[in-house]
Parts: sequence; structure tokens; C-alpha cells
Amino acid sequence: MENTEQAKAFFADDRYATHELGVEIVSAVPHRAVCRMAARPDLCNAMGFVMGGALFSLCDFAFAVAANSPTERVVTLSANTHFLAPARGSSFLAEAVCVRDGGHVCVYEVTVTDEAGEKICLVTLNGYKKYL
Repeated sequence: MENTEQAKAFFADDRYATHELGVEIVSAVPHRAVCRMAARPDLCNAMGFVMGGALFSLCDFAFAVAANSPTERVVTLSANTHFLAPARGSSFLAEAVCVRDGGHVCVYEVTVTDEAGEKICLVTLNGYKKYL
């Protein structure tokens, strides 16, 4: 997205991420975005850690915010997820950064950290771009 407010308006109807998971867009500029998700009991597994699926959804949403623009729509082609540490804490930040922006295929890295700055997971996503 071109800026944070535009991204918030565009993704307001992404009900799963914004309403079910409670993900909020912290900042968005072309090819880069930061999103936050609070840890809640309903997102935790039997061991008390936030589920990997919830963390992946946070990453996929941050990728979407970073990669989409007023002239391009991007969908995920593939993703490779590395869980690095148990997801402890009260909130998590996902930062999506463009690694390669090709003609129709793009590559992004998304890093999730806890409030202490510890890396929780790293996701590499490939996206397909459709021009409007």
C-alpha cells in the first residue's frame, strides 16, 4: 500500500485477520509493512504458546499489506515457515520486507518478534502479481 491509512482502509474487510485474529496494521509503505497481533488465550495451543497457524496468518497478512498496491493485487503462491522459538509474551510484531520485486513474481521475508525483540519465526513468501 502507499501509506498506512490507505492500507487500513483497504484491509478493513479482511475479517479473519483483523476481526478474528485482531491483527492491526502498524505501518505500511510500498514493499514494507509492520503488523501487530496480541496474544490471547483462544490463539494458544495446549502448551500455552500462540499457535503456529495464528503466527503464519499474521505473516501472510503482513505480506499482503506490504505487497499489494493501488495498481497491483498480489496473492501468495508459496511460503516457507521457520518457527524459531516458542511464542511467549503479550504481543507480536510481523515485519514484511520485499526481497525481490519481479514482473509477476515477488519474494518477501517476514520476521515475527516478541516484545523483547526475540525472533519467533521467519517466513519467506512468494507472491503472484496481477496488474489492474
